[in-house]
Amino acid sequence: MLASLHRPTLGERLKAGTATAHHRLEAGMDIDAMAADMPRLRGLLERFHGIHAVLEPLFALRLPEGLMAGRGRLGALRADLVALGHDGASLDALPRADAAAAIADTAPGALGACYVLEGSTLGGRVIGRALARSGDPRLARIAYFDPYGAHAGSMWNAFRRDLEAGADPETDEEVIHAANETFTLLQSWLAPALAPLPDPHP
Repeated sequence: MLASLHRPTLGERLKAGTATAHHRLEAGMDIDAMAADMPRLRGLLERFHGIHAVLEPLFALRLPEGLMAGRGRLGALRADLVALGHDGASLDALPRADAAAAIADTAPGALGACYVLEGSTLGGRVIGRALARSGDPRLARIAYFDPYGAHAGSMWNAFRRDLEAGADPETDEEVIHAANETFTLLQSWLAPALAPLPDPHP
């Protein structure tokens, strides 16, 4: 009797289907350079703010309440930016990635976008450690990149379980497409902050 063929889970399909876009985004992240360049890091956080300010309200509308419990990062991101010199008015004036709204305008689209942002917390641990090594206490206190600390693995596993529990073969392709669109948007939206700043004293 032939063994039954393994049917990939949604999580497995997402990982395989977004690998190229994921790699392109990661290739542009020079962690050590950012940790040594406060204006550049602040600019990167400002760009991430523009993503979360658009997507998190849509996640609250489109995704099950339990899926997002304890996962919002916008509040911590705003607190990080206040610690780096912003106030409420300047935060509200930051540019927003309005194109992200079209990606997360449906439940499958929101799930694909959420997969990308939640997955970033795993790589964010590496960034958090680099900031801690910088010797600058302002950088060591930044919470956005590593919001869950030692619980990052368990939070990701819980997200994956919820992802599979809500998987629907009718919409899985839409989830994967939205995740790829999110990676692509992040690459273009973050690009101004990832480019090295010009030397003021050439």
